[in-house]
Amino acid sequence: MKENGNLIKTNPKRFSPSQFMKNRRPEKFSDSKVDFQKELSRDRLEYHLETLTSRKQEYEFERFCTLLVEKELCPNIMPQTGPTGGGDSKVDTETHPVADSIAASWYDGLCREAKEERWAFAFSTKKQWIPKVRSDVEKIASTGREYKLIYFISNQFISDKKRATIEDELTKKYVIPVRILDRNWIVDCVLRKGRIDIAIDALGLDSTYKRKRILGTRDRERELELEKIDDFILSQSKAITKYQLAEELLRTAILSRELERSQNEVYGRFDRAITIAKEIGYKPQMIRIKYAKAWTGFWWYEDIHIVDSIYSSIETLTLSSTDSEDLERLTNLWIILMGASHNLNNNISLSIDDRAAKLESQLKTIAKKVSRPNNAMYARSLLATIKLTKAIIDRTKAEDALLEINKIFKKSKILKGFPISILTNIIIECAEFLPDILILDKVYETAVAITEENISSEKAGELLLKRAYQKIKLDKPYDALSLFERAEDKISDREHRKLQIFALMGSCYVYENVGLFWAARSSAILATEMAFSEFNESGSGAKYVLRGLRRLFWLELRLGRVLQALFWKKLAIGISQSFGVAGVAEESVDETDNEEEVEQDYFLGLLLLKSNFEDLHHVGFLPSLLGKYDLLYSRGAILFALGYDEEVLKISLFQSEPIQNILDFFIKCKNQPGANDLPSNPVFFYNNHALLHSSVLGVNIMIEIDHSSTSLKLSETFLSSCEALLASSLDENLIPHKSEYEIRITLDSELTELPEYKFYDSGAKYSLEISVPKDISLAPVKKRNIFQSWLIQLILQVLVRIVYFKDGAESIGPFLKNKKQTIERATRISDIMVSSLEESHSTEKLWIEDHKESPACYYKMRRTKIWDAELETTNSDQEKSHKPIKYGSGESPKELLDISNLKHTQRHVESLIDIELWDVAEWRGTGFQWERNSTKPPLLFLLFSDKQSAVSIFKGLQNRSGLIDHQELIYIAIIRGISRANPSFYRLIVGSNPKKAFEHIGVKQFIFASRCITMTPKTSTNLDEFIKQYTEKGIYLIAPAYVDSPQNIMIPLLEFAIQKKALEIKWAWEIGRNDPNMVGILYNDDPIIPEGIKNPPVLEVLRFKKMHNK
Repeated sequence: MKENGNLIKTNPKRFSPSQFMKNRRPEKFSDSKVDFQKELSRDRLEYHLETLTSRKQEYEFERFCTLLVEKELCPNIMPQTGPTGGGDSKVDTETHPVADSIAASWYDGLCREAKEERWAFAFSTKKQWIPKVRSDVEKIASTGREYKLIYFISNQFISDKKRATIEDELTKKYVIPVRILDRNWIVDCVLRKGRIDIAIDALGLDSTYKRKRILGTRDRERELELEKIDDFILSQSKAITKYQLAEELLRTAILSRELERSQNEVYGRFDRAITIAKEIGYKPQMIRIKYAKAWTGFWWYEDIHIVDSIYSSIETLTLSSTDSEDLERLTNLWIILMGASHNLNNNISLSIDDRAAKLESQLKTIAKKVSRPNNAMYARSLLATIKLTKAIIDRTKAEDALLEINKIFKKSKILKGFPISILTNIIIECAEFLPDILILDKVYETAVAITEENISSEKAGELLLKRAYQKIKLDKPYDALSLFERAEDKISDREHRKLQIFALMGSCYVYENVGLFWAARSSAILATEMAFSEFNESGSGAKYVLRGLRRLFWLELRLGRVLQALFWKKLAIGISQSFGVAGVAEESVDETDNEEEVEQDYFLGLLLLKSNFEDLHHVGFLPSLLGKYDLLYSRGAILFALGYDEEVLKISLFQSEPIQNILDFFIKCKNQPGANDLPSNPVFFYNNHALLHSSVLGVNIMIEIDHSSTSLKLSETFLSSCEALLASSLDENLIPHKSEYEIRITLDSELTELPEYKFYDSGAKYSLEISVPKDISLAPVKKRNIFQSWLIQLILQVLVRIVYFKDGAESIGPFLKNKKQTIERATRISDIMVSSLEESHSTEKLWIEDHKESPACYYKMRRTKIWDAELETTNSDQEKSHKPIKYGSGESPKELLDISNLKHTQRHVESLIDIELWDVAEWRGTGFQWERNSTKPPLLFLLFSDKQSAVSIFKGLQNRSGLIDHQELIYIAIIRGISRANPSFYRLIVGSNPKKAFEHIGVKQFIFASRCITMTPKTSTNLDEFIKQYTEKGIYLIAPAYVDSPQNIMIPLLEFAIQKKALEIKWAWEIGRNDPNMVGILYNDDPIIPEGIKNPPVLEVLRFKKMHNK
């Protein structure tokens, strides 16, 4: 095959135009559903046709063929009476002449010549079809009637060679054209062209093969309009002008297309319109109708042949035109042909290059005529479009084409009336097919700016929305989020509520996919509430309400909250029933709804299988609650976890299964990869303990709340706004330094207005305590604004306590300036505090104690240990976490440094260092203490200036590790040989154990906070002795000490000591580029390198440090 695009190429991954269009413009397709009790197969139909004679169904076959002919060839059939086989008339049926006004209403059938001509038809079920056709044609010819065409239709298979031979023979002999149609033609008409009902009715096939069409809302309107126009044409065809008749016929063709009627019917309706338009001879109308047929042929019926044919026809009519608008349709058809040559598998010549050359030549001529600037600019736009289309195959041409479009955009600003929307549509489509061209974002931004300036801010918002969804497809979530934020600012008016819903649900999707489930949840709540309002006011948008509620169910599962998920499930069931009563059930139900409900049940069950042993003693009410919502798998899972095997076997999903099979099934479910998308165990709220948490920037923010709806709402709002504010800050100029940040929210009955809060240092149990009034009143709007300002300020105060800025604290100002839209988004998300959905949710029975009045059937815990306690885990990630860590060499792979689609949950901060506190404490050095000939472990002192801060630091460490660091959470490393000039110098590193970080499943990026100090003793005697004592005893103690200023002596604080086993002792030359201990190497170090060691790893570290001057 040629490589220049003139022949259609083979593409193994077939592109489906109709499916593509249906996905892009579902409203342009049928919304009805076709249901089959049984599907009629090709084999079954062929067998029925083969055995017609044995069942003596010759008459039924004649009737069947007559009906097919009426639909496929010509409607003006005159049925015969009398015996089978033609009777006295010698034909089985024939056409009769009809008036032009009647023929104008035909759309079924391909041969309108039949309106004036006489055609004869003969039908046969005989196996020996050749003698039969010769006999029938002879009889028909002998009548002396002026037949212009003879059709012979057989139920037998007839080869193309034999058919052509017999047709030629009989045509030549009787001077009447003969056409032979066989079983293949019949089967194709029935199965491909949708004539199944005719076959069932005429041939007596099983009625269960019949289609049952459930009419959709849009189709019902289309059917009524189509019937009305058809009746109008039939009754008024003589009274109306031919121009109007052609327009009405075009409308019926488009309606039948959107109803997804048969290709025969739709083409027939277009052809009627084309015929009338030709009679008028009005070129613009003719071009428009032909173009609509070509467009339909490709995007609805994947018929490239009709596009090829109509292109030639329109080219003849338009190529000499000097109006760019006339050439726009030709350009569009050329784009289809160009795309087809690249994507479809049809070996026909499309003359892509020749046609492009002619089209471009004429457009260049028009583009030079500056006397008509708009027309010339339009031509330039079409030329750039053609160039851009070619770039889909040859991407080296894309940048030039995009730069040309950018120039056109900028010049169009001074042209009044120039159709900017044409250019923006080009860019939108281009973004689908050339997503990775860097300059595209720049051109798109130009399109947005020009659209806002020349059309409206709302249209610019729509463009941003479309681009945001494209970025989601490109797996660039943070780019998408930024675009959604900008779009929301431009579509904030009430009349653009549907667009706001799309923006919020798009943001919800992004938040969820980057691990920010609280922000996703709040976005879904606000979108669903808007959809409720839209439905109440206009009666539309029911499907968005249900989609929002289903999304909320999933989000609660991601958060581990079982009772909260069931609340949204209950609401969805109730609303779905209400919508059904309201008569909009069709709009609210998608084909995948049932599948999604099954998946929800499955994953809820999977989460319940992860329940910890203690929780299972308090959830005996769940089986009855789950049964109430028909969640059979979840009910079976919790019953099994509780030890009620016999109850599990009563559930239809598990009936007749041995209990061992059920156990194996649950084990397999729990260990499947999808289980990692759920928390390690469900989250249940108790009166004395309810915990919410979020991973933001890799920091685990935990909020403990008391049993009050206000505390619950505030905690959810705080986490939502915090996530929204910091969502796109993974690549910002800030570094998180805390592993965890604990907050407590409690009710204070004395408060009446805003909540109050207090921060604590790391020695306290909580870093922040918030007291809330019984009710936070946010009406009127002024009070809401005050609360939102209070909330954002609180989040910012938390931010400066969990991160530090690379460029210093003064860079927080520029950070906030760049985050203006993000702050507005975080502020808007706080509106869930006044959301009616959130209000009804927070007052639901979400606490274990709310279910004390348990149902009649309460299932107490039977098991004495967790159901899978004795089973070995098959989680490969956990197995990997116990393998020794091997650090790589050289530069880190680029994909590891790329955080453009890194989830917040895929970053983990491993830190025991409270940077603020260490700064205040002022770490000054180290000290050693040991007793020779004693079993007491040696002591390593960390010497600080400030006693109180030193105590707080070690209290915090004890809270995490205990008095004995059994888990080796605290990391201590001694780096020796850092200076050739001073061999006794060393560095001490204190931080979190990097090996522990790798135990976190699914984490891709780790951040370690550590402190390092350079010690400059004159000799290494004390260090050597400490290491000797540690080596002998295998343990040591770390403890704080402080300097007594008046006496300048070290005062140990042994009561805060922590016992440890692990101690990393390394020589500087051994430390490589990816070793966490590289923090202990400075760019100006001159380390000791033993004789004979070539290319020690530390040289790579020094090169890297010098490059970054750190």
